[in-house]
Amino acid sequence: MRAARGSATLVGATLLAAACLLATRRGSAAGAASATECHGWGPRNAISERPFAFTSLGLGAQYERFALPPRWSIAGSFALRTAAHGDFAALSTDAGGELRFWITGKTFGRCLGERSMVGPFAAARLDLERTSLTSRIDHRDVGATWTLGDWLLLGYRVVLWRVVEVSVMAGAGFYTELDASGLLAPVTLPGVFGGFTYGWLF
Repeated sequence: MRAARGSATLVGATLLAAACLLATRRGSAAGAASATECHGWGPRNAISERPFAFTSLGLGAQYERFALPPRWSIAGSFALRTAAHGDFAALSTDAGGELRFWITGKTFGRCLGERSMVGPFAAARLDLERTSLTSRIDHRDVGATWTLGDWLLLGYRVVLWRVVEVSVMAGAGFYTELDASGLLAPVTLPGVFGGFTYGWLF
């Protein structure tokens, strides 16, 4: 979330380039898939991990369902992240939901069905995050903030070996920060969003 929370976008771009090259070589070697493989819709589910920036430790997971083929899928994610900054430690929990529109449903000549959750996509995403700050000196709670973000994204997903997915996405939107104590007024600002996932289609 925001530019500083780009979820290792540079690493994601590097992985995407490598995945694209490998997928292209495998696709050209294999040729077109058989007619039987290309009937119906592709995999209906995806479970993925959402990595974080190298400056934080955490775990993020995402489940996606091809709920309304041939174009629409719904994804939900949850993340837990910790970070230390000087005398303070932060703990963040994040829940998000995403509606994705699959533009072509195909990628690099690989056929997972007439259409699938692959290739280019556009998405609308909502995020709700709570961050609590603790003093590392006397271990007291300093305070907490809630962040609500809404984003419009563009992304691309490639598939390796028919089951491994690698996706990158980037976009822009707005986020609102709310003081959990209610003492400070809410602040809404524009921001950018970037990230990648890797996981399994089934």
